[in-house]
Formats: sequence, C-alpha cells, structure tokens
Amino acid sequence: MKGQAGRIILGQLALLGLLSLAALGAGARPLGTGLGALAGLGDTLLVLWGILSGMKKTPQQAALAMHRLMFLRIGVLLVWTVAALKLESQPVLVLLGFVCLNVGLVMQMARCHLGDKKQQP
Repeated sequence: MKGQAGRIILGQLALLGLLSLAALGAGARPLGTGLGALAGLGDTLLVLWGILSGMKKTPQQAALAMHRLMFLRIGVLLVWTVAALKLESQPVLVLLGFVCLNVGLVMQMARCHLGDKKQQP
C-alpha cells in the first residue's frame, strides 16, 4: 500500500512540474506558482496520510477522522491563499494548483486502486 502511495506522489510531482511549467510559460509569477504548487502538494500529502491512517481504524472512527481532516485541509488552503494575498502573488494560482492536483489525485487513485490488496506491487 505504501508503494502505491509512493507512485501516486511521484505522479503528482510529475503533474506538478508540468503545471508549473505551463503556468510560468503563460506569464504567471514564480512566487504564486510556487505557493500553488505547495498548496496542491500539501493537500495531496494530507489526503494520502488520512487514507493510510484511516485504514488502521474501524469504519466509524475512520469516517470521523476524515471529517476532521476535511477541516484541516480547508484551513491549510486558506492559509496558502491568505499568504498569496499578503504577498500579492496571484492567489488564483493557489486555488488552481489545489484543484488541478486534486483532480490528478483522484484520477491516479482510481487507476491504481489504492489499498486494494489484490493488486500486485
């Protein structure tokens, strides 16, 4: 299962690199692009951590933990967005990085069947 999470992280890093190059090529500010990359990658790590830790719990406890994690994810995104606003570095890039990497995460998780013990490593 950790091997699957590692492959997902590598895929997210590749997607992050492509998105960052595209944003910089389109004229985005490097600081805004970096903040968006950190927001998206941080959220990916939070989601994977929540999934891996939730698999060790009962279903009810896992659901409560994921619900609490949702508030943490929203708070982290808010912090990155406020930081981009304070630094005047295109806060929309933070939101775009978050959304694009979340879409990539969902697609990768659907493809690799995270946590499926029938899959070969």
